[in-house]
Amino acid sequence: MNKALRLTACLALALQAGAPAALACEPEAMNEQLAELCRVPLEELSTMLSAVKQPPEATAALRSRLEDARNACRDGEFEVGALSFVRLARDIGRLEARTLAALGPAISPVGSAR
Repeated sequence: MNKALRLTACLALALQAGAPAALACEPEAMNEQLAELCRVPLEELSTMLSAVKQPPEATAALRSRLEDARNACRDGEFEVGALSFVRLARDIGRLEARTLAALGPAISPVGSAR
C-alpha cells in the first residue's frame, strides 16, 4: 500500500474513532506488532526442533533456515518470515515423523489401536 493511501486510511479511521485509533496507525507501532507476530511462532518452531531426537548435523539446515526467518522478521520482511514459518513447520513435522518411524512398530499411529 502506498504511503498516501495509508495516511488517508489512518486519517479516516482517526476521524471516525477518535485519538486511540490514530495511535494504532503509527507505522512504528504497527511494525513492532507485526514483528512480534512474526517472531513468536518462530520461537515455537525452535522449541519443536530442539525436541526432535536427531543428530545436530541432521537439523543443521533447518536451524539455518530458522535463523534466516528470524532475520527476515527482524528486518521487517514479515511475509518472508510467515512463509518460512509454514515451510519450516512442515519440514520439522516430516523430520519428526521419520524419527518416530525409525522407532519401529512399538509406536503406532493415533487411532490405529487394535
